[in-house]
Amino acid sequence: MHRGCIKIYSIFENVKVAKTSINSFKSAAEVILVAVTKQVDISKTEEVILAGIKDIGENRVEPAKAKIDMLRAKYPSVSWHFIGHLQRKKVKQVVELFDLIHSVDREELIEKIIKEASEQNKKQRILLQVNIAKEEQKQGFEADEIENIVKLYQNNEYIIIDGLMMMAPLIDSKETAPYFRELKKLHESLITKGYKIGQVLSMGMSNDYIEAVKAGSTMVRLGTVLFNPLPKGEGGREAAG
Repeated sequence: MHRGCIKIYSIFENVKVAKTSINSFKSAAEVILVAVTKQVDISKTEEVILAGIKDIGENRVEPAKAKIDMLRAKYPSVSWHFIGHLQRKKVKQVVELFDLIHSVDREELIEKIIKEASEQNKKQRILLQVNIAKEEQKQGFEADEIENIVKLYQNNEYIIIDGLMMMAPLIDSKETAPYFRELKKLHESLITKGYKIGQVLSMGMSNDYIEAVKAGSTMVRLGTVLFNPLPKGEGGREAAG
């Protein structure tokens, strides 16, 4: 290899490195690794599945549908996650296609999901997105809204609240830990109070997943580090991976 060249690792190697990194701080078995395949084709999506990933994240319906139609029958144990901002007009298709919806960020969206799930006779798993840093440009419930939302929808027959989700502010990854810890504290308080909410804490992406795991994340969304790892020392952040 010529001096200055960057070694490109295989997806299999990248998955192994990510799992090893997670395992340094928390048992890898306790953290679900969601491969964000929104910018890769069907062949690379299949490759990451063959590398041992059982959870795939997509943020757009049409490209996701092509992959799901092709791969679901072949890999029935794989769970498909919708991780992008969800428009009301897309809810019907998303409920049809996805096992878990991460980005449930407003009450009207919950109502729409319930309506579509009831019509499809499905119990839809969801995560409540929390705007933990109160950023104006970000979607999500305020932290002080979450308890009332859980109380209102915890016994609905068409949705299961699997847990909470967040996206950290666009700051240095070493400064994100307080936000992750705050969501962890909120989640623990709901469980302590006896609310019906699952154990999922979806927080951490390619640039900050180690900080998220150290703070208690049970689910990380990884795109860049699996499919296009950056040279050491360089930054970068995808919308959801």
